[in-house]
Amino acid sequence: MTVRPGVTWEPYTPSGFSQALASGRPTVALFSASWCPHCRDLKSGALTDARVMEAMLPLNRISFDMSSSTPESEANSARFGVNGYPTILFFDAKGQEIRALRVVGSRSSEDLLETLDRLKQMTRSR
Repeated sequence: MTVRPGVTWEPYTPSGFSQALASGRPTVALFSASWCPHCRDLKSGALTDARVMEAMLPLNRISFDMSSSTPESEANSARFGVNGYPTILFFDAKGQEIRALRVVGSRSSEDLLETLDRLKQMTRSR
């Protein structure tokens, strides 16, 4: 998924996700589905806000396409405890999820910016 030039979300692959988590940089994972109206709202709203895009530039960005129920999508939902869409997970530079930052449902740009600021503060102190 490309939001604007320079801000892309890599489609999930097991090796790509593992590499992102092992990169030493924080990672954000977006679980969304094409049929989900809240996902479309998030993608056309907050995720296209220039401030949000700028704040996400230093992060690895992985997009999990949950549009179809497949063994892989079901396994990823179970692995990460994702029960609804959109869900955004944040991982620190060591690849550990910061559960306190998990976002479920559509959010405003301001909400996402606040969460991204908290991520920045938390990953500095780890």
